[in-house]
Amino acid sequence: MTFILVLLIADMTNASGSKTSIVKPQKEVCISNTGCEGKIPQAQSDLRACLEKAGYKIIPCENSANSVPKIELTLKPVRDTLSPAEISIITAHDGINIVSNSESGLNSAVYAYLNTNFGCQWIIPGELGSAGPKKDAHLPAKEQKYELPYLIAVQQWGQSEQWHTRMGKITDRKIEVFHVWHKIVSPDKYFSAHPDFFALIKSERKPYQVCTSNKHVKDIFIRYYLDYFEKNPGLCAASISPEDRFNFCECSLCRALDKTNGSITDRLVIFFNEIIREVNKKYPDKKLAFYAYLNYTDPPVEIVPDKNLIPVVCHTPWEFCHNHAITDTGCTANRRFKDILRRWAQISPEVYVREYYGHFLWYGLWPILHSIEEDSRYFRRIGIKGVISESHEHWGPAGWVLYGAGRYLAGEDKPYEELIAHYCDTLYPQALKEISEYILILERNTRNVACRRMDLVLYPENMEKLYTLLDKCDVYKTAPAEKELIGLVKGGLQVTDMLIKIKQRISAGDLAGAYDSVVEILDLADKFRSGNSAPPVVKYSLFTEVMAMFRDKYEKERDYFYDKFNVSVNEHFRGRLNPIKHWLATDRYADIYQRPQGIAMYPDFYERGRSMGLDFEYPAEKTEVRWEKVRYGDGFFSLSEYFPYRCDSIRYYKKVFTLNTKLKGSIFVRAIDGYKIILDGKPVAISKERRFDKKRSFDFVDIELSEGEHTLILKVESSSAMELDDFTVMIFDNTGRALPLD
Repeated sequence: MTFILVLLIADMTNASGSKTSIVKPQKEVCISNTGCEGKIPQAQSDLRACLEKAGYKIIPCENSANSVPKIELTLKPVRDTLSPAEISIITAHDGINIVSNSESGLNSAVYAYLNTNFGCQWIIPGELGSAGPKKDAHLPAKEQKYELPYLIAVQQWGQSEQWHTRMGKITDRKIEVFHVWHKIVSPDKYFSAHPDFFALIKSERKPYQVCTSNKHVKDIFIRYYLDYFEKNPGLCAASISPEDRFNFCECSLCRALDKTNGSITDRLVIFFNEIIREVNKKYPDKKLAFYAYLNYTDPPVEIVPDKNLIPVVCHTPWEFCHNHAITDTGCTANRRFKDILRRWAQISPEVYVREYYGHFLWYGLWPILHSIEEDSRYFRRIGIKGVISESHEHWGPAGWVLYGAGRYLAGEDKPYEELIAHYCDTLYPQALKEISEYILILERNTRNVACRRMDLVLYPENMEKLYTLLDKCDVYKTAPAEKELIGLVKGGLQVTDMLIKIKQRISAGDLAGAYDSVVEILDLADKFRSGNSAPPVVKYSLFTEVMAMFRDKYEKERDYFYDKFNVSVNEHFRGRLNPIKHWLATDRYADIYQRPQGIAMYPDFYERGRSMGLDFEYPAEKTEVRWEKVRYGDGFFSLSEYFPYRCDSIRYYKKVFTLNTKLKGSIFVRAIDGYKIILDGKPVAISKERRFDKKRSFDFVDIELSEGEHTLILKVESSSAMELDDFTVMIFDNTGRALPLD
């Protein structure tokens, strides 16, 4: 192989953004393609750019001499392109031939080739996240082989499409699942004339989910998918997943198909099987995919899914755990998920996992790469065909997580510490020590705390330690690129800190303060959005939508308070707050409730109208029991709304206080799930609303009390996994002043 050598002066930009001029030989090379023109444009563009940075001159192949090496990209179908076992091969003879039998395979091979031989990589989106080429980069002189990743992945992280392509995103088996029932049977089109097409809820048809026992609904679904595959012949699969949330049909025909408490998977799989079998009569290779989610996460008990039905099992953060690996035997939540996944893999030939590598409600730090490493190995072991991850872009709070997840889904098998070291070494060469320590503190703390307890990772001492590490980065004379990337990390910590502040203010009953904090964090998001070439700290559109929802909620609740007590906005009421911090608490009691007749349609934590432990009188309501002193500090906050445990117990809190005069006022109470208030031995309020159903953070209970001693008992639905329960109680007089009961 002969190269034509020309000396040139090249400006090279390193990972930190600084430029150095080096003298290096220029070598000529031509790039051709067979059958892939326009198929992988990003990969071809990056191939040219990397070669040029390495000192190669790209010339047209038709103008090149025989001695000029050729890089040929060949898309050569060898067998069924839907097979997940495709191979990409790179050979070296008189040139380089990169061959694959699929577009994704060819794309993956190009990036594997650039990484292995030239050190060209794209760590995070944008040019600030690029690295390479190596100083000694050259065309290889021996044959190389690359296998496609075992996990066939569709990654959905915000709008970083270019980055996903560079990470080797697989698209040939594009398994995308959406909530589509209303697209197929639209309430606007059908409900008024055919209410029987929709779910029966408490004896009334509602335009929520569809009734899967209705023959006309089945016919509409069949026609839809026959039409869909006729119009989209290149797609191998379509979504058949229900609408989000619950609200499934309670008619006798649907309920008769349920086989176990809290799960409706059997009825859904029966419906899905009927649809796919009719579709396969015309399109035998097409498939339908659905989320195994909420009360249809568990596999069916009796019915076997059709071979062309694909479950995408949802590893949801609120039901399962990401602090620990799925294989962690000490993690109760993931033991259940592991069992669910194993059973799906036994009955379905093709199973995917829906992941949440950027938790879509918690926009703060989410350090879970240690779990992703172990999980990706487990997925391969049991034959999971792919991972689809949901996330906003989340690069500030979890950039290394998304980078590492992308690597693991692309077949990487190195320990997570090595991936973090490479991530930091590439992006933060000056601040390498501090950023590495910052990330490892988060990862190791998260791995070692209780299931889903991010609040235990973000306690004040740890947050101070994290800020100190980032402040140290300012002493380095970093290049502008590295300085901007350090700002990205700081932005992630800032967002986390402000989210904690919102939760702390809610715990203190400070609705006005919570409102101000949400406005402040929305302003911060505006600041992050403008003028940065680094990736976003959060995906602006989704983040602002969720935060605006909280802003509106807190504003209404604040104004409700003002109206109730005739307090003006200018007066505010932060100075009037005195939440009860010192309590006497009981041990937890088992949450006794009466199961409904027949098979429960919803999981225990969501069963409608059940008789809960709130209705049952435990010893604390009848006799003196052992009470233990507990205290809620000023900095108390809980993330149980975002990382909730199922409430599995009942706990009592008691406060004895004395009034020097009569009181006409209100009890102000906030509890995550159900609660009951007993004042001087008499029940004065009960709420069975669960966190999913609550419209307001706080409730007001009007009271009139005489002077003297009084006993307030709060009975709450609790979780045995939580040391302290998440609630707030204050007693206000009729002017809106909270009594200083502590």
